[in-house]
Amino acid sequence: MFGTKRPECSVRMIQWNQSHSGPLSPTWGLKRPDLAARNKANGRPIRCICTNTVYPSIAEAERILGKKLYSLSRRIKKGWKAAGYYWEYVTEDS
Repeated sequence: MFGTKRPECSVRMIQWNQSHSGPLSPTWGLKRPDLAARNKANGRPIRCICTNTVYPSIAEAERILGKKLYSLSRRIKKGWKAAGYYWEYVTEDS
């Protein structure tokens, strides 16, 4: 910013930040509904084609298998292997 520094403004901002941070914040502990809907949409069920096992999400598959499935969504789209298996998204008709 251009111009001279005004220390009284800095003090006011520090006080305001302290009175509106953490539990004193009006949005403390609230969840954004748009983010909750987006995160819920990301949990698409997937199927391991080789074992025919269905997992509720990529994160759950990683947890159950104990392996990191790096860039699994890209590998599903391209038809590549991940962790030695082929994967697909579960659809209503499959």
